[in-house]
Amino acid sequence: MASLTQIEILLPELRAYSRSICRSVDDAEDLVQDAIERALRAGNCPSKLQEFRPWMFRVIHNLNIDELRKRRIRKEYSKYQEDLNQGSMQMGGTVQGV
Repeated sequence: MASLTQIEILLPELRAYSRSICRSVDDAEDLVQDAIERALRAGNCPSKLQEFRPWMFRVIHNLNIDELRKRRIRKEYSKYQEDLNQGSMQMGGTVQGV
């Protein structure tokens, strides 16, 4: 498990990195918080700061990719729903339960 001291030392760097890869400051802060939560829960994270630092950057990177994938899927699903609803409207009905 990560120590709070290690996290405190890395926090400015983690925030800067997150802000550089996120669209908004709020998203960047959420990303850092999620990464810290993972570090505190993980039983297998590195104990040395020299190893912990790249591990945390990798966690932030991976969490960001996961979030981008979720957004893409939600966008595709929303477009699908729109197309489905428009098709139904052209047929004179409504789509329910989808």
